[in-house]
Amino acid sequence: MSTTELDKTYDAKTVESRTYQYWMDNHHFRATPDPNKEPFTIVIPPPNITGSLHMGHALDNTIQDVLIRYHRMLGKVACWVPGTDHAGIATQTVVEKQLKKEGKTRHDVGRPEFLKLVWKWKEQYGHTIVGQLKRLGVSCDWEREAFTMDAARSRAVREVFVRLFEKGDIYRGKRLINWCPHCLTALSDLEVEHEESQGALYFLKYSDEITIATTRPETIFADVAVAVNPTDERFQHLIGKTCKIPLANREIPIIADEAVLTDFGTGALKITPAHDPTDFEIGQRHHLEQLVCLTETGKLNELTGEFNGLDRFKARGAVTAKLEAEGLLVKKEEHLNKVGHCYRCNTVIEPYLSDQWFMNMKRLAEPAIAAVKNGEVRFVPDRYSKTYLAWMENIRDWCISRQIWWGHRIPVWTCEACQHRQGYIEDPTGGCPKCGDARYEQDPDVLDTWFSSGLWPFSVFGWPEQTADLKYFYPTSVLVTGRDIINLWVARMIMLGYEFLGEKPYSDVHIHATIMTRDGQRMSKSKGTGIDPLDLIEKYGADGTRFGLMSQATQSQDVRHTEERYEQGRNFCNKIFNAVKLSLTLAKDVQPTDRPEPTSLADRWLLTRVSQLTRKVRAAIEGYNFDQAAGALYEFFWTELCDWYLELIKPIFREDAPQQKRVAQCLIYALDHYMRLSHPIMPFLTEELWHFLPGERQPLIHAPMPEPGWEDAQAVSEMETLQAVVRAARNLRAELGLLPKQKAEICLVAPAAGQALLEQNRPMLEALAMAEPLTIGESRPGKALSQGVGELEVFLPFPADFDLSREVARLQKELADAQKLAEGTERKLANQAFLDKAKAEVVAKERERLADYQERARGAEERLKLFTGP
Repeated sequence: MSTTELDKTYDAKTVESRTYQYWMDNHHFRATPDPNKEPFTIVIPPPNITGSLHMGHALDNTIQDVLIRYHRMLGKVACWVPGTDHAGIATQTVVEKQLKKEGKTRHDVGRPEFLKLVWKWKEQYGHTIVGQLKRLGVSCDWEREAFTMDAARSRAVREVFVRLFEKGDIYRGKRLINWCPHCLTALSDLEVEHEESQGALYFLKYSDEITIATTRPETIFADVAVAVNPTDERFQHLIGKTCKIPLANREIPIIADEAVLTDFGTGALKITPAHDPTDFEIGQRHHLEQLVCLTETGKLNELTGEFNGLDRFKARGAVTAKLEAEGLLVKKEEHLNKVGHCYRCNTVIEPYLSDQWFMNMKRLAEPAIAAVKNGEVRFVPDRYSKTYLAWMENIRDWCISRQIWWGHRIPVWTCEACQHRQGYIEDPTGGCPKCGDARYEQDPDVLDTWFSSGLWPFSVFGWPEQTADLKYFYPTSVLVTGRDIINLWVARMIMLGYEFLGEKPYSDVHIHATIMTRDGQRMSKSKGTGIDPLDLIEKYGADGTRFGLMSQATQSQDVRHTEERYEQGRNFCNKIFNAVKLSLTLAKDVQPTDRPEPTSLADRWLLTRVSQLTRKVRAAIEGYNFDQAAGALYEFFWTELCDWYLELIKPIFREDAPQQKRVAQCLIYALDHYMRLSHPIMPFLTEELWHFLPGERQPLIHAPMPEPGWEDAQAVSEMETLQAVVRAARNLRAELGLLPKQKAEICLVAPAAGQALLEQNRPMLEALAMAEPLTIGESRPGKALSQGVGELEVFLPFPADFDLSREVARLQKELADAQKLAEGTERKLANQAFLDKAKAEVVAKERERLADYQERARGAEERLKLFTGP
């Protein structure tokens, strides 16, 4: 590192910029296969090139960086592969919007030119999120950066597609799919987001005996049957007869099918196979015609007569109005329905009959299901294995084709002469393998973005070539991600890993918590509730932000965003910086040692606590309990090192005490271990401070992770007793209202066996309890406040000028005031009108106030008992 002395205060921005450049310049993130070392591998969930850093990215990538840095310090070859995703629909939409400003569409410029524009946009803007990740401090091997549409990944995609196509696992079929009328493309089931929506149920008359209930009257023109349950006695006599579609005046059969629910609507169901998934399956069973009444853009077509060209939602109103006018609308009821929306543009999805490419998933799913059931792949927390298995055991074929231009174009060519379809890894150069004709055309569709993402764990290492990297780094060690893409991505990587490499893509899948808004909602930039991590980094520093994130990285539940966490992280970084700076002045010119010689109980206690901290932090990180690791680091440094140990040793360095050198060595030993333990979470600060500690030092990023060492249970027990005595004395001083530096008499009453420990540590007790005089014995004083500490009792005699009656009166008033405020707030919270009208945050604030008033009253009451008795 370039600086020669620590700055007066911690300047996070300067340190972060300097330190990251130092790591990059010296290739400290580079991972090279080494047969003598164990690999630890992570592949980054590739963020979209259209994206910018959000809180999910920040949490996800901080966790990955903690793991990579930790295992690097364990001496493993830690390889973290970065990269970005081409994000088909999202990226195409961005470029299309730019064209729209020029009054053009992609069709105006044509496919080749449009793709050139997208690649140009990608080169200009696609690396934004990479730069943002570097601000966070991630230690990816940037020399390995990949892109889901670069040449190597494209080769892997074609190889996989062609192999599956030749096996028959990829096929072309006319099926009912999810269609986005805005993006004009098919979507998989997992790309559809369902939202509850208040709609209506329309009851329509099809005959004197048949009334059906539907949420979509505009699709009646594509009806091909009415179905009833064969066990429904109301309709049994009608099965096999016909009824007439209102407005369309077309006769359709009445059929029986067990899928019809007798208790929904009227029990009679209109069957529209081309526009409803349930109807499609019923239609397949009964070999019904598939009529389409909508266009790709969501407008009614010529089948609907006078409604031709109307938008589907406007048509709903128009059709309903005409049905009502002709006496065919029996009634209309409100109905709450779950409606599918496009994950990208939020347009209501249309079930649509279309020719698409599908992947057969049943066979691929079998080994991936077994891997989780037998523990070969482990979900952490385990509850998410149920989410995974529930989907995998009921998996449907995957619609993999998309009707857009940006993406991996499907590598299938159709012969114009004989219509034979052939898959090619390289573009074909010869004639049709079936008829020899040289006229063929490539399929215009592209693959679902998740297809290439599913190959990520092995395509980044050069597959299908059997590279040295692939043999060494695959399978990877852990995948870190959120629960929302378990089925979209995690499951598909596991399936494709077993299919093409015969083994799992990773051992562990860590599903982290989701950071919600303060009131428990999902963050959304469009709703103005998103938080930009870069704003937090700017305000609190990267390490402060990382520590705030890790302190919330619990396995038990989602966390609500509070900026106080990041403020706490920044303050903690400042505390560490200042404490280390003080320590370096105390321990100047000392030579560090791996085996310090303790001179006191405090030294033995500190060394033991360092060992216990090492064990806690290592277990927490290895168990993915990052909040526990952060909590242990915070508690040790702030409380045990600063509040206790530094305060205890300061007097030693104010005079020329003979034990100074050995005390200093204990202190540097503790700081040395602490820097290494906390480096994975706070890498910038620790790397900076590490190089100022005494002794020759390699870069902290490659320093070995500490092992537990010193153990002295007796020292911990004795120290805990002394700490409890000091806390009791401080509590009593606070009850009496003494100033922090105001000396006061303290009496410690203990059995003869317990007095030795107190006497041996008299200087410590006098200094930390501000005790003058300090009496240790077995006789209790007269009028005094007291608090028990095990077999000990701590007494604070009343000063000669203490006015007991005035203090009692003051506390009685404090109690009465707090009770009055609490009663008023309770009345407000009991008022239903207030609860109905007030915003949730206002009600929450009032509840916080009530808890505060009640706590004040309790405290005043407790203090009164000290002076007046129970």
